[in-house]
Order: sequence, then C-alpha cells, then structure tokens
Amino acid sequence: MALKAGTNADFANSMAQAIETALKQEWPHVMGTGQSVESNPQLRLLCVAVAQGVVKYLADNATSSLVVNVTSPHEASGYVEIQTTGTLY
Repeated sequence: MALKAGTNADFANSMAQAIETALKQEWPHVMGTGQSVESNPQLRLLCVAVAQGVVKYLADNATSSLVVNVTSPHEASGYVEIQTTGTLY
C-alpha cells in the first residue's frame, strides 16, 4: 500500500480526504447535534497540511517498512511500505 498524502489538486482517495471525512463525521459529536461542517478552502488546506506532514514524517523517519497492528474493532496486522505517491512538501 502506498501512502498518498494528497494535495488540493489531487485530493481523491488520499489521506487528506480521509481526514476531512473523519472530521465531518466527528464534528456534530463535539460541536453539538444539528451542527455540521461543509468543505471549504480552509478546511481542505488543514486536511492536506496534516496528511502531508504525517506522510513526510513517516517517509523521512522510516528505515524500511512500518508494521501496523490494528486492534478492536477490526483485528488485523500487516506491513505498510513507506512509498509515497504524488507531491510531498
């Protein structure tokens, strides 16, 4: 699996898109029932910057592969190859 941080121009199927989706889903739980957040340039910028930082940090600090162990609710384990796609700042 390659890690795709995402950019504003290449957002689809990226970590940034996953961050934006999670933020939208969590928003009403923190900000109150009936509250929602819509995508806007500032939100997208935040999601892209966080994803870029995470992927760059992993790429800069990994010596080979990253071992991932997922626990509850989904039991799984495996390796993630630190191989980026697209632009990294």
